Amino acid sequence: MTLQLFYALDANCLSLARISLFSFCLNAPVATIRVLTPAGVDITPLRRIADACQRPLVHSVLADDDPIQGLPPSLRPYFYCLSALAQPGSGPSLLVDADTLCVGDLQPLHALRLTAERPIAACSHHRPMPDRQLALQLPTPFHYFNAGVLLFDPQHLAHHFQLDAALQFFDQHQVLCRFREQCVLNALLADCVHFLPPRFNLLSWMRQRARRSPWQSQTVNPMAALLPQERALAQIVHCSNGCLPRRMPWYQRDCFDRYWLQLDAVLQAWERGGGRGVLQALRFTPSRQR
Repeated sequence: MTLQLFYALDANCLSLARISLFSFCLNAPVATIRVLTPAGVDITPLRRIADACQRPLVHSVLADDDPIQGLPPSLRPYFYCLSALAQPGSGPSLLVDADTLCVGDLQPLHALRLTAERPIAACSHHRPMPDRQLALQLPTPFHYFNAGVLLFDPQHLAHHFQLDAALQFFDQHQVLCRFREQCVLNALLADCVHFLPPRFNLLSWMRQRARRSPWQSQTVNPMAALLPQERALAQIVHCSNGCLPRRMPWYQRDCFDRYWLQLDAVLQAWERGGGRGVLQALRFTPSRQR
């Protein structure tokens, strides 16, 4: 099975997305790249990376009558991912945020078979979230998933998810949707999500640099016992905009931060005219840095 890599973003996310895209092209056998944006977004930086890495890229533009366009401008960027989930297609797609970093070959995702009963796969936050359980009527406090990495089958998902219904839910339950589109997806897809281990969406608080987080204490979070293993087996790291490597003091940076910064530096050199050889020189497995 071959994955299609999917981004749904606006111009503000392009700088981050280029690093993310580069990491996926280097480390995972992604066949096709798809980018969904509002009108007027120039994705040339992403297209140049895809071309240099010999990966086809398809750019789709949100239609004027897309239901997302009815949202206030300040909210639309959060909901582009919902429009991406509603796009027609065939075969599995991996929808990722612009601040994700691929550090593995994703073979387990290639091998995963999504079904009509479980058409979408995601990672939970790996810590208790009782407020989300209560607000969204989830099975347990651990069943709230993060929407930054979503593996889905468009044909199967279409039987469970409709964009109009999702936006209607948000309009009617905004007070319950603390995390906007993520809460909408959790409420509507709670019965059909396949949960992945956190190595496929390693959140900032799970990192070694955040070892003082209360969620890394087994007293507070019984799931914390699995974190050392999940860090060692990480496949996708979710950098989170507030914890980007360039914003971290050098002494707090871990191997994932250093890899992210290395990719950024290589891309900047290449974008200044360093030639394709500069990109090829970085084709190594991040695990060598650990």
